[in-house]
Amino acid sequence: MKPELLNGIFAVAGAIIGAVLTAFLSRWNSKKDKKEKILSIFSTFSTRLIEVSDLVKNNIEIKMNDKPINELYKNEILVINTGNLLIDSIQIDFELYSKNAELMNIEMARSNFNISEAEYSLTFDSNKGQINISYLNPSDEIIFILLSNKESSIDIKHRQQEVTTVTKNDYFPETPGIILKSFFDAMSKDIITRVLFSFALPDFRKYLKLKKNNSRT
Repeated sequence: MKPELLNGIFAVAGAIIGAVLTAFLSRWNSKKDKKEKILSIFSTFSTRLIEVSDLVKNNIEIKMNDKPINELYKNEILVINTGNLLIDSIQIDFELYSKNAELMNIEMARSNFNISEAEYSLTFDSNKGQINISYLNPSDEIIFILLSNKESSIDIKHRQQEVTTVTKNDYFPETPGIILKSFFDAMSKDIITRVLFSFALPDFRKYLKLKKNNSRT
């Protein structure tokens, strides 16, 4: 093949790739600049913490908050501000979706920011409860642990003016992050894949932001 023809092919291919990348970047920038309030609320399946065998159930008594239990299960609720605006006065109602399920306790487990006890409140009765959070900045995450006597899924309800709510009831906190981090590390080393994955994956954009912030410290 003649050099002139090869040069022409490379020039056309480069123009096409450039146009595609420009379109991707333009769309990503327009989406990034759009101001949105988005609250994502993820809940886990139940994890068994305690189970008393029928063979010894009559000889062993386990109590939690003065109530006898034979089983104890843990669920988690993860609340994230996935938009780019502050969200305040957050109220989340939830209910255990299982027959005869009863909440034993609920507490804040961890967060990726400093939050005082005055900035949130937790109430529950029987199989229902409520989480109130004063405010969440963009990318703020907070996790709550629910303890109950039955294996159960969680029904989440949140409705707030000008806030888009995203719910997911099969969040897996035990998924190893090292695998995803290794993948993101590899994708961030090439300029083309970094741009494409930044456009397609919010988690990848968050990873790049955290990596950039960590490099400054």
